[in-house]
Amino acid sequence: MLNSKAYPSIPMQVAGKFVFSDNIFVNAEGFWRLLKDKSIHAVSLDHGHQFGLPEPVNLTTLVTKELTGKKLTRIHVDKNSGDLTLSLSDNIELHIFTTSTVYETYNFYYWQKNILWNIWRYRLINIGN
Repeated sequence: MLNSKAYPSIPMQVAGKFVFSDNIFVNAEGFWRLLKDKSIHAVSLDHGHQFGLPEPVNLTTLVTKELTGKKLTRIHVDKNSGDLTLSLSDNIELHIFTTSTVYETYNFYYWQKNILWNIWRYRLINIGN
């Protein structure tokens, strides 16, 4: 379950921190997007842009609202690209894309241990029911 805070470590268009209960923490240093009911709901690069809306997009507020209280149900790392997909309750997915062939695009921590330090080694992890 996501704690009540999803917040950026540096400007959200570049990075995002996602803090879950049970000592799970994901840090995204590159491009990510949030899907709701299989449709794109938020994209990291949209933060701060107005797009003809009354106010500029505030991803901190939007992501916190959408993810608070959701249960993390599945973690998948694509074996070819290294892209990370976090599936949550209520048909929500967080996609974090590999954007470098050298640097890690994301870090996934469980109990303060970085368990996805080599993203191509891991394929699929299921969490709970």
